[in-house]
Amino acid sequence: TIYFSFVTATTTGFGDIVPFANFKLIAMIEVIFGLLLLAMVTSKLVSIKQDAILNELYEFSFNEKISKLRSELLLFRQHINRLLTKGEENALKKGDANEIEGQATAFEHALTEACMLISRSSDSQFIKNIDQINSEIIFNSILHSFEKLYEVIMIFEHHKIEWKSESTKKHIIKCISLNDDIFIKAEAEKTLLKETLMNLNIRKEKIILNIKNKIIE
Repeated sequence: TIYFSFVTATTTGFGDIVPFANFKLIAMIEVIFGLLLLAMVTSKLVSIKQDAILNELYEFSFNEKISKLRSELLLFRQHINRLLTKGEENALKKGDANEIEGQATAFEHALTEACMLISRSSDSQFIKNIDQINSEIIFNSILHSFEKLYEVIMIFEHHKIEWKSESTKKHIIKCISLNDDIFIKAEAEKTLLKETLMNLNIRKEKIILNIKNKIIE
């Protein structure tokens, strides 16, 4: 009976054992269930493999987003450093004030990306949360960028070059708002260690207060 069931379910049937009468119906049912079982096992194996491939692709894509964000913040600081160098060399001109607005816009875009990376839903297996090491690097990079922004503001004021256009102030205020959202989400998601977040908050409050004072002067 085991032999007959095996050759029937696998549709190999050698004909050495043949069902008769009502047992033919049982043989037909066994063939159908055998085919269904094979199809289900194959489908499950393919699904597992696809999930593994998709997970690898998502991991790669997620790491690419982190690298892109860090590159954007680094590029922002490099442009600001170029203005700082011109200031130290007394080579700043009134037209350079437009550069602050352009870089503030780029900084705003980077902070928007950071905000989306910090707070993510974990309902799906393909949603990955940023780890503590990358979180700390990004937060330090953001605060360093704000510090550089404050330095360039001071350089422009030292050379008595007007930089506070309405558009520039609007973008900087938006950057400050996004930064506040990022810190709030990081605290809610527990992205960083409590002590690390506390130290970053102290540093943030200081630099943001300085920038706000310059905007409202």
